[in-house]
Amino acid sequence: MRTFTVSMRLVAFTFTAGLLVMPAPADAGQCKKVHAEIVADPIFGCASSPIGLCTVGVIAGNHGLKGATFFTGDSMAAGPATAPNPEWTISYSGSLVVSTPRGALTIRDNGLFDQLTGLFSSFAVVDPLNSSGDYAGATGTLFIGGKFVDGQFVTTMIEGELCRP
Repeated sequence: MRTFTVSMRLVAFTFTAGLLVMPAPADAGQCKKVHAEIVADPIFGCASSPIGLCTVGVIAGNHGLKGATFFTGDSMAAGPATAPNPEWTISYSGSLVVSTPRGALTIRDNGLFDQLTGLFSSFAVVDPLNSSGDYAGATGTLFIGGKFVDGQFVTTMIEGELCRP
């Protein structure tokens, strides 16, 4: 039994020591928490979208995310059968460009839209190759949520992390 206890302590010590010498991720000090909101108007029949849907809006957020937005929808399909209103839910994907005085941040947006309730939510990934200015090479992930209200997409929650090179 004594050998087992000594062995377990040695394993625990080795594991803990290994954690102490592991290098931190390269961009750990350059990542910032993002909080923002968008109000956007739909453009139905948008020529730049293969599904005919774009939006144009205004963003208000931290870390320089203040300016204009343009979303171009590029795919749409039936939502999952497990959605609260599956017959009314669609999945979508597109590109969201946030234009600010500091540069343009391009985001790949993939989500669900419940047409019955107007609620939408998505998971978005920052596109480092198509962002510019201060955002060139940026990475990160965002969670987005909101509701379609009075003919506008009102995004009340954009939360996540933005990492600059």
